[in-house]
Amino acid sequence: MFELTEDILNDYVKNAKTLALGKDYYKSNSVTDFHSYDDVVKAKVRGTRIYEVELKLITKNKIEHDCSCPVGDQGIFCKHCVAVALYHIHKKDQTNNDTSKIDIKEYLSSCKREELLDLILEQTRNDYLFLEQIKHKAAMNDLQLRQKELLQKDSVDIQSFKKTIEKEISATEYIPEDFWDQHWEYDNGDFFDNYRDKLNSILESITELMKQEKYHEVIELTEFFIQAFEDEFAAEELENFSGYVEDIPANFAKLNIDACLKVFTDPQDIANKLLSLELDSNSGYYRYVINRYYRGSLSNEVKSCYKDLAEKRWSDNLQIEIGRYRSKGFSLGKLLEEVYKETGDYESLAKIKSTKLIDLEAYYDLAKVLSENTQISEALKTLEDGCKKFPPTDSYKDNEVVSFYANLCSQNGTLDKALELVWGKFTRSLDLNTYRELKQHSLKSGLWLDYRKQAVELMRNELKHNNANSKNYFRINNSSTIIEMLLEDDDLLEEALKEAKAQDCRQDLWFKIADSCIKDLPDESIQIYLKHFDNVVQSSAPRYDHAVNLVNKIREAMSNTKQEFAFSNFLANTKQKYKPKRNFMSQLQEIK
Repeated sequence: MFELTEDILNDYVKNAKTLALGKDYYKSNSVTDFHSYDDVVKAKVRGTRIYEVELKLITKNKIEHDCSCPVGDQGIFCKHCVAVALYHIHKKDQTNNDTSKIDIKEYLSSCKREELLDLILEQTRNDYLFLEQIKHKAAMNDLQLRQKELLQKDSVDIQSFKKTIEKEISATEYIPEDFWDQHWEYDNGDFFDNYRDKLNSILESITELMKQEKYHEVIELTEFFIQAFEDEFAAEELENFSGYVEDIPANFAKLNIDACLKVFTDPQDIANKLLSLELDSNSGYYRYVINRYYRGSLSNEVKSCYKDLAEKRWSDNLQIEIGRYRSKGFSLGKLLEEVYKETGDYESLAKIKSTKLIDLEAYYDLAKVLSENTQISEALKTLEDGCKKFPPTDSYKDNEVVSFYANLCSQNGTLDKALELVWGKFTRSLDLNTYRELKQHSLKSGLWLDYRKQAVELMRNELKHNNANSKNYFRINNSSTIIEMLLEDDDLLEEALKEAKAQDCRQDLWFKIADSCIKDLPDESIQIYLKHFDNVVQSSAPRYDHAVNLVNKIREAMSNTKQEFAFSNFLANTKQKYKPKRNFMSQLQEIK
């Protein structure tokens, strides 16, 4: 902590009035409950009410400060901060009861072991959270000692290791008894911090066995852990929490495969083991790890064997109806898809996907593969079949499919079909993004003005219908979306302005209209800016960038109408009206 002096404080606080008022507060003994610890100073200051101040003394050019007064809320070093800083400066020369960190360390170092134990035990009686921390540290120490003892033996005691895993895997004790009644008040992730510590400690011990080249033991223990973990979290009260620690069993799975790659040397054996873990294990934790190994660490020979085995298993499964929820068949198909993507075998990838056309998304996935392989006609035929079998809805995914379909049609020169698709999508969604898609495709056909007229008319009819049935939920319930669409084209600016005046709209759209009018219709801009100015100032604190930017726009609009004098009056009135907002005032000083 640097030595704060009055000279440094005077240089740091530029406002002379703030300094003077702060000195008055200090001299009138308004500072109370003063505490300092290392570089942090805290106190209360009696003003129109009691204000709480905190200072963090970093360097002479940087003092972090916080005060609960309105000025302090704006991030300004206020008079109360000055008073506390002065109290700190002058208190250093006085005898005080504050104890520094160094003093505390010196005291604790001088205490006997029994005295320290008494202090800690007394604290555990009064502080539940501190008690829980001590209990956790004691449990971790016990676990680490037991594991250290197991590791020091000449041969690995597998059964003792497994008993340790069974004991430590229980997670129920980490859920508060009232969780199900008060769960919205908890940060779920905090429940498992201590639990994660225990599981990671077990992982570290088995990793030590890996370093000792005890690979068979590592394989057995990691597989035992993963099974025990899944059994624990299969319970209804715990299944919602497994996501907070699922990276830990994934790390055990990775360690398992590391050991497998040490034990198995023949490419066929390695491929068979990896595929077996991927498909025959009830755990889903191997899948992601194997994909990483397949992409990076395995030899081409192993990859070739892996692909051949997977294709053989897939061929055998074709005699079974493979649906989305048949986990073995479905995961095998997804696995092969990753293999074919890796090798660029689009023909085989398309063949796999063609066996799982169970919804529109599946047709979409197949069409993307065909498109990437420059088979545009086949991709179009696939999407046509998919849309016939599963007509698109207004869901996000279905809209994505329609957009892709329309883009393919446009690339293939079938513009009429592209427009038909996008118009259908627009009538279902009535949103700005689809309106922009409609513009993109209809411009290519020279039909934009016709489609624009139809789209705006449809939106107005929808709004009129919605206003007549206001108790129901509708896709649009105000004119903001219509105005957004009108603002897409410069020639409809005046129509957008007229619509906004008649129906009103969001504030951001009013400003977008005003910005567009500032050159050719400056009077309209001035009216809009002035109407919303006070609201912007009030909502901008403690940062007034938006408000200051708005003042500059008003100046530009008034300049365009030769109203420089009017702007001077506006600026003077604004400074007078918002004089208490010192941060705003300091920014306005730069505007002339």
